[in-house]
Amino acid sequence: MRAPTPSSLITFTLLAMGVGLVACAHSHPPPPEIALYCAPIDVAISTAPQVLAGQATAGDTQSQLAYALVLANGLNGTPIDKSASDGWRAKAAAPSGTRMSSIYVPGGKHQAGRVMMVSLPTYDAPIEQQVEVDRCVAALNTPAFPKTITRVDHGECGGAENFKRLFDAWTRAKSADWAASGRSSPPVQK
Repeated sequence: MRAPTPSSLITFTLLAMGVGLVACAHSHPPPPEIALYCAPIDVAISTAPQVLAGQATAGDTQSQLAYALVLANGLNGTPIDKSASDGWRAKAAAPSGTRMSSIYVPGGKHQAGRVMMVSLPTYDAPIEQQVEVDRCVAALNTPAFPKTITRVDHGECGGAENFKRLFDAWTRAKSADWAASGRSSPPVQK
């Protein structure tokens, strides 16, 4: 095998850098699951607070997360209540069950390794979803819309198109106009 020449090393390095740049440029597409993760925001915006409170009380985890958003942000004419919001958020974050999983425990110097069963908690509202909801709500609450574009282009709120849709509905839900109209529920976007 012959030794690589300096020009072939440079060519390989530049090629690797180019591939790396292309990969980096395409590493932040808005994944569809982020839009799905932001579903509690849609529910919080489009569901009457009384209905949402009933669903949350009945134990629906996604409704608990949505109702926590309503209370924390004063959506749809609801007064802001941070302590109640924190309580609903804690209920949504609680483990909903357990699942069994196996792990390998390596052996010691004179012991063989073994497989051990462990019980792991499961969640109806995974922490990843709660983080994405928080990021999206922070972007929606940013007063200067253009400042949020960079974050949104990197996937927050499920991408720019979903963000624009949510931003318009969020702005309406934060105003009490729908409550003053005498309607029993806020306007639902189609």
